[in-house]
Amino acid sequence: MSLELIEETSKTKGLPAEYITILVDAAANTYIPETVCGRLVRSLTPATVVPEQAVINAISHMCTNKPSIKIQTLFLRWILVVYDYIDKKENLHKLYGIIFFFLENQTMMPYVCHLLYLLTQKQDVRLFRVRRLLMIQNKMGAQPYLTGLLAIYQLYYPNMMSVVMPKRARLFFPSRDKKWEMLIRKVQENNEPLHCESSLALSHLKSIETNRQTPRAKRRRTDPVPTIHSDTTRETNIPKEEILTSLEQSKVPFVQITDFKSILENVDRIEFPSQIGSVLRSQLGQHMLSYTRDQTATTRFSYWLHATLTNEILENSWNATDTELTKALLVKLIDFTDFLQEGIPAVDHFLSKFLSTWNGLDFRSEILQLVARCRICSFGELNDTILEPLRKLFCCSSVYFKCQVVHCLTLLVRNYAANEWPRYMEWVQKKQEYAKSGKEGEPCCHYTLFQEEREECDPQNTITDLIDYVGQLCITGLRLEANHNLLLFCTVNFLQEVACLETNYRLPFVHLSSLLSSSFLGLLACLNGVGISSFCSILCNYRRSVTSLKERRNAGELFVTDTLSCVSHLNAIILDAGDALWKGNMLNVNKKSKFFDFDPRDVNSRLSLVENQFVTYMHPGLMGFSLRFLTQTQSQDNLGHPRGIKLTKRVYLEFLARENVYGPKDFVSTFIIPKQSSSTTQQPSMVQSVTLGSKTTEAVVAS
Repeated sequence: MSLELIEETSKTKGLPAEYITILVDAAANTYIPETVCGRLVRSLTPATVVPEQAVINAISHMCTNKPSIKIQTLFLRWILVVYDYIDKKENLHKLYGIIFFFLENQTMMPYVCHLLYLLTQKQDVRLFRVRRLLMIQNKMGAQPYLTGLLAIYQLYYPNMMSVVMPKRARLFFPSRDKKWEMLIRKVQENNEPLHCESSLALSHLKSIETNRQTPRAKRRRTDPVPTIHSDTTRETNIPKEEILTSLEQSKVPFVQITDFKSILENVDRIEFPSQIGSVLRSQLGQHMLSYTRDQTATTRFSYWLHATLTNEILENSWNATDTELTKALLVKLIDFTDFLQEGIPAVDHFLSKFLSTWNGLDFRSEILQLVARCRICSFGELNDTILEPLRKLFCCSSVYFKCQVVHCLTLLVRNYAANEWPRYMEWVQKKQEYAKSGKEGEPCCHYTLFQEEREECDPQNTITDLIDYVGQLCITGLRLEANHNLLLFCTVNFLQEVACLETNYRLPFVHLSSLLSSSFLGLLACLNGVGISSFCSILCNYRRSVTSLKERRNAGELFVTDTLSCVSHLNAIILDAGDALWKGNMLNVNKKSKFFDFDPRDVNSRLSLVENQFVTYMHPGLMGFSLRFLTQTQSQDNLGHPRGIKLTKRVYLEFLARENVYGPKDFVSTFIIPKQSSSTTQQPSMVQSVTLGSKTTEAVVAS
């Protein structure tokens, strides 16, 4: 009856801290049957926190070897399950050497390695321990738990071993007690007052202390990120004089850092929290992590993030509570990535697994935002891990999902151009300089936080292939959705971004998207004034980019590449646009044009030529502006036909600019050279040619 009462209480309310210590001693009693001891250990569900003394007592009983191996293993599993709930860990860490000796038992070895991994600090890494682990590995093979412990050792002292670690983060210690963990979380959620709310941003010490006082279960429900904690400030937020004196000669716990000035004063002595993931809760922690050159801290963060994403998303079946918890984690990752302006390798690895089975609904906004922040890689790898899963969802989803995907990939192109390109090129340059110096290995990188090994790729090919891919995706979407206006505007926004890559981000090339030529007629025939204006602006932006590239090359920037292949295509599009919007003679056969060079009468002799069909003042998408122009400039009794605007076309362009339709005016001022005098009235005006290097295409349009 007593055992059943304990089990029932632990499942509903949890056990107070003082009872946990007593029951640990009872569970280690050899006079009690093993089955009863096992049930007692599984009943050690904390209502609030687990006293450190209870954990120390459990390890002490294990040292006596009186409890059976099954009970000792159960004690270790319990310690791992409640590790985040232990109130202090200083004295527990002092038992590191004793815990290490439990590696002799193969049954307990996975759990011992996991516990040692959590407790390991730099002073714990010793040569005799490394040798012992390597000997066990040679005997048992490359087990994940041994590899994980060796990995943290290698981070502190890479010179102690020459073991090749996996290039990508792995889940070294998969959880075997998920139901147990969920039970503890559920119990603490039930015990917690509903009015308690934890702060999402811990930017100073006071907010850290406030968050610590909030029950852990509430924090776990709203945010899976652990809280920054340290026993040096348990009693007060202001460090005592003796604490400050001792800190002058030792490491400064991060919880003592109250502002950015404190970081600058103690930058070489700051010690990160034991739970490295807690830096996501603190802006100061993010500043410190982005500044540090301690690879141990960043790799610890990567391991924690990989394990958390795997446990919370990949291996989880969500309910309403878990959805909010996971969404909070993803939002923090997005903010942290924006703060770093750098993709996180662990997130990229997670996306490569998650997208292959994604239904397009779960955490859609957050997942697409993370996709837009991926690190640059070869296009083949990008296509296999990111683009192909999105394409499958794109073709069978609603127009709104299509718009979100196009916008996401537009942001990905921008991220590659603004952040990833310069970072990758700096890495290549440093690597070349390092190789010329005759040294081996990888150079020390100060331009990236996560120094994982990466495969070399051609970033220019990746960006241009991605642009072409998105262009074809937009064409497919427009055909599937019958040129839906919302998707059309997302497509135009993508084209505007591509046209300005050189001028905005100083890329050494200009790439003409295949989308511009493939959907030229669709964009030109858009029944919306904003679409026509945007199309004209895109052509102007392309010309500025090509001209800027030419000036940079002439200025001696040797890395600038030629973009001759796109010049003739761009000029042909400009010719067609000029014929349509300015001359009103789009159907006239133009031998220089590559995109509209056929006569409709060749298809059917009964088809008649419609003059001025797409000229600015007769364009279907601008007809409303034409009527408004006539209303404002003519009397009500004699409005006339819009074709009468032909005599005042430039005045009409000024009117469009006042109506915030700037594209046609910019197009004419950029490409059309006005007549200089009446003596040249019979001479055609020249469209300003787009040139690069020795290649020039001249476009002639009658004024």
